[in-house]
Amino acid sequence: MASTPVPVPYEDQEAVILGDSFARELARYGWQVQQARPPYTDPLVLRQRWLRCPNGSEYSHRQLYTFLLNTPCRHALRRLLERLPCLYGDLLAAGPGELPGGPFLKLLIDQELLLQQEIHLLAGPDLLRLHDLGHTFEWLVAEWLRLYGIAYYKRLVPVRHSVSLAAPALPGDIDVLAFLDEGPVLVECKTRTRTIEEAHFARFVERARLLRPFAAIFLIDSENPLPEERVSQCARALQQTGAAPLHGSGGFYFTAERIYLMNTSLSFQHRLTEALADARRRWRGQPRAA
Repeated sequence: MASTPVPVPYEDQEAVILGDSFARELARYGWQVQQARPPYTDPLVLRQRWLRCPNGSEYSHRQLYTFLLNTPCRHALRRLLERLPCLYGDLLAAGPGELPGGPFLKLLIDQELLLQQEIHLLAGPDLLRLHDLGHTFEWLVAEWLRLYGIAYYKRLVPVRHSVSLAAPALPGDIDVLAFLDEGPVLVECKTRTRTIEEAHFARFVERARLLRPFAAIFLIDSENPLPEERVSQCARALQQTGAAPLHGSGGFYFTAERIYLMNTSLSFQHRLTEALADARRRWRGQPRAA
């Protein structure tokens, strides 16, 4: 039975967030933004459409966000995007975690992110706009950092995704830029290990050395241990700029200058919490200028 849909009020949420201290923090460091993607209305980010769907199903406003925090859910959705359009039966026959299923699949269909036409499953208009989940992963990390501040600082953290700075001039953009009480945090987000090149690490290290953030994090959305090739590429980029050497193993690497290379094997929330805690210990241990 059709129901009157109730949309998620993204424009109202965005109006509140755009009034945060992000611009003041930029000015405090002498930085100028050329462009930043909107926090809640970015068309390249996969968004939940409704609180009450046209079919009557109801969801909390963060239900899709909650699913996407789960690494297997993100990977299952990424695999599905590569197969669409497909038979609905393919999802039912897939192995556990291979493709979206259960409540996650129901949400995707209820929200019309996926369209079921007889035996086929098609991408809805919002999914068709996306080339991949790259911007969605950036937004997800930014939103988690924004809410991280409530527990740690009793306030929202000012943060944006896909930020281009006009000053200082930087190559490319910063995937996520957040301002914690201790200082700026830069996060480079990668959703595919095999597409990473040494030039990506070189640009990342160059930004970190120029901006001197509280923490600079290269985050790869993979549950597998980081390939030795990628670790070596990052280590060479650090060495070529005279940065401190890389230490660590498996999915967590670090330097004394608070530069991090991590995977999402324990969830990206766990990894970011781990990195920020490590950065805080190192930051507190540094001598302060008189």
